[in-house]
Amino acid sequence: MLYIGIDPGVNGGIAWMQSGEEPAAEAVKMPATIRDLRDLVRDLKYKHNHCTCALEKVASRPGQGARSTFTFGRVYGQAETAIICNAINLERVSAAKWQKSFSLITGKDVSRTKKKNQHKALAQELWPDLKITHATADALLICEWWRRVNLAQVADLAYTHTGRSMSKKMVRLRHKQIMEGEK
Repeated sequence: MLYIGIDPGVNGGIAWMQSGEEPAAEAVKMPATIRDLRDLVRDLKYKHNHCTCALEKVASRPGQGARSTFTFGRVYGQAETAIICNAINLERVSAAKWQKSFSLITGKDVSRTKKKNQHKALAQELWPDLKITHATADALLICEWWRRVNLAQVADLAYTHTGRSMSKKMVRLRHKQIMEGEK
């Protein structure tokens, strides 16, 4: 089974991994055109006949401009269409639901930058061999959430480690680098 996770939006990403104990994950920034998106999803479906996808549910936010809301909705619809037209099972998941499973911080008092850095740090901890960006971090975490849900390993998502282990010192150092804005 191939699991796909999508963080929709122009600055979002797509991640995928197969089922298994320590699945190798891959992730890319959201393709720039609908054709590129279609080709990526079609290739994933062709290489892995059994696919399932989790797509983050989105909505407009107060204070968001009409143009950015329209663009965001367009990209969301394109991602949804690419998945459905390739006959891939689609699950829509709220950000709060998948973030809660990883014990990620939420709330209006937390800055967007701090939140994104925390997501990136967690993704880097789980996949130390991947180059994690803000565009791919959420997609990887959504994909991992979906894989765990499907494998019925939901009991302790916050502490289950799927990647190769890093020492506590390495994790702290990498976390500090990410929180300070280093790549």
